[in-house]
Amino acid sequence: MAHAHTGCEIWQQDFLKLDLPDHRFDGVFANASLFHVPSQELPRVLLALHATLNGPDRGVLSLRAVFPSPTEDEARWMAAIAGSKG
Repeated sequence: MAHAHTGCEIWQQDFLKLDLPDHRFDGVFANASLFHVPSQELPRVLLALHATLNGPDRGVLSLRAVFPSPTEDEARWMAAIAGSKG
């Protein structure tokens, strides 16, 4: 459907089995999908997505707002994202 509307090349893959070439894409769009990645796998997945970018790093992530405080799982997930920045 995305290709039909945009004419763009579309890749759909399992985050845990990514097979992406290095420096291939101008951007990565992950819309409310990274929440399904187990927190222990998140740093590896984010690094793999980063490696496939070919220029100035661009990514679109949509994250659910957590109010008033995150659940234990959400807190672990957010800590995994923070840990992957280094």
